[in-house]
Amino acid sequence: MSQEKVNHYKNQKSNRQKLERKQKNKRLLERLLFLSLALILMLWIGVSVYEKVTKTSLFASKAAATEIDATAIDDYLAELSATETEAEATAQ
Repeated sequence: MSQEKVNHYKNQKSNRQKLERKQKNKRLLERLLFLSLALILMLWIGVSVYEKVTKTSLFASKAAATEIDATAIDDYLAELSATETEAEATAQ
């Protein structure tokens, strides 16, 4: 029984650095995850409070009416259709 304990202790001692490194990385990952969730929650609360105070939405898009002069496109399409009808007439 005591030889088993000695072997167990030797195995633990040889793997101690690996285990400590894994535990340290796991703790770091847990902390980063917690901090990121806390930051997201704080930002969400801050945006909600700001929107309620100012009665405006930060993410609402304001549509702007834009007028486009399409006469050049219409002229081009009319010219294309005229050349197509001319080509059809000459082909017959």
